[in-house]
Amino acid sequence: MPFGPTYDIINTLARWSLNSYFSAIVISNPHEVPPTGPLIVAANHWNMTLDPAMLSTRMPHGRRLHYWAKNTLFKNPIVNFILLDAGNIPVDRTTRNNQLLFKGTFDVLKLGECVALFPEGTSYTEPKIIQMKDGIAWTALEYAKNLRLTGQELSGSAGTANGQRMAPGEVQDVKVIVCGLNYTDKTRYRAAVQVEYSSPITLDQALVDRFMTPGQEKSAVKELIRDIELRLRSVTVNADDWETLWSTRILRDFIWSDGFGPLNNYRENMQQLVNIMSLKEDMPATLKNLRTDLIEYHHQLTAVGTTHREFTQIHPSRSARARLAVEAGRCVLLWPFFLPFALLHIPVYLGAFFGSRLQPGEPESMDQNKVVLGLFSGLAMVPIYVIVIVGMLLRGAGEEWDWKRLVVATIVGFATVIVMHVVHDGMVDGAYGAWRRLRTCWRLKEERLDELWDLRDRCLDAWVAIQADLQANNHPAFQKLFFHPDLAAPSRLQSPVFSSSVAHPLTPPADFDPLLDHHLVDEKSLLKCKKTL
Repeated sequence: MPFGPTYDIINTLARWSLNSYFSAIVISNPHEVPPTGPLIVAANHWNMTLDPAMLSTRMPHGRRLHYWAKNTLFKNPIVNFILLDAGNIPVDRTTRNNQLLFKGTFDVLKLGECVALFPEGTSYTEPKIIQMKDGIAWTALEYAKNLRLTGQELSGSAGTANGQRMAPGEVQDVKVIVCGLNYTDKTRYRAAVQVEYSSPITLDQALVDRFMTPGQEKSAVKELIRDIELRLRSVTVNADDWETLWSTRILRDFIWSDGFGPLNNYRENMQQLVNIMSLKEDMPATLKNLRTDLIEYHHQLTAVGTTHREFTQIHPSRSARARLAVEAGRCVLLWPFFLPFALLHIPVYLGAFFGSRLQPGEPESMDQNKVVLGLFSGLAMVPIYVIVIVGMLLRGAGEEWDWKRLVVATIVGFATVIVMHVVHDGMVDGAYGAWRRLRTCWRLKEERLDELWDLRDRCLDAWVAIQADLQANNHPAFQKLFFHPDLAAPSRLQSPVFSSSVAHPLTPPADFDPLLDHHLVDEKSLLKCKKTL
């Protein structure tokens, strides 16, 4: 099934939006993804729009992804062209014939392409994976069955099989790759993301034979979906309840000064902290008390609208008024340089602001609304800015200007808009952080400051004492957390225990894959590295 320019346009816009919204995006274990051959990608589903965008823009080896869409959407010829050009597969969900249901999927898999599915079925906001539907297992096993019954035969559809009746090359069995999308905070602007891939699942012949035996289909499907679920849980963070996850996030901020530590190990470190903070019958009283204090500290910070990292940056001492003056001075020094670029991005800010208010009670929708409305608001302003710049450049030409000058002026206009956007993205972290710290200083009263400070000190003192006990008892989660091969064990346990800056920012991660396509390189990261040099 061919991918047309529609796919490239959508993919480019998605990459720009994600790079602007998130501060960092890393890919863990990209070498696990086969560079060729039929592939089904199974990912967790925290966000309806951002998850497909994240998958498509961070797929190793430049591989492109097909997604399912209801066949009724393809009735309009214009919509049909756009959907097929973007690589979407029409699916008739009313049929009970699985071979007919997956007909288009079989075509693209026999052509050696990739299909992305979300086995949870829908996006939701929970501290763990709570549901797994078996459609992805049916898809993989029905393809294996179809492959053994029909070989290279295709449907002949112009949309999914390029009008061919036979696959041009040798057809292969499908592999299933599980992908974990781990957002450090999926509702917060300038959060970070770790995209982690598992090792591929290969369908063994015994499982396929059992599926092809009448009456044994469901047991084979259940076995495969259990394997997929285990791998999906292994590449995502799963906590029993929200209290455990809240306390873990605060503890994470205690340990790493940047709030999430080495991003390539974010999911693994978070899961080990979850294992430590999970409420159990044999949980020591000191750890239970720490958990209770951390949860209260989380609620207090949320009430003020700040985070532990911001609070620690603002108030290393208890003087609230002095810090307000310091943060105000910092904004006065920084914002005059950033303000011109911020004003030009006001349509983006307004689009994101109204997007966040559309579904305030649904965290899984807030991010996607902010990104989508912010993107289209910004795109709507690009031609206006270009026209204004072209008009300014040609103003002095009078009646002498010609098409050559117009073309040059238009190119200069687009280049200026791009430069303004790049400079804005390079300065936004510092300016946005300064504004948030100033706002927190203004909101914090002396009595609230003392309460937060006392609670933070109590949590830190308790954690320092508990660390020694965990280490002396060789707690498995603690050992994996602090003595991970990629992390140097701290010689003195304190807060923060270590910083994510232990590794040089220009050093490639251990799983760096030189075969990755160039579009996987984060443009903003390169810009920051250039500034560092």
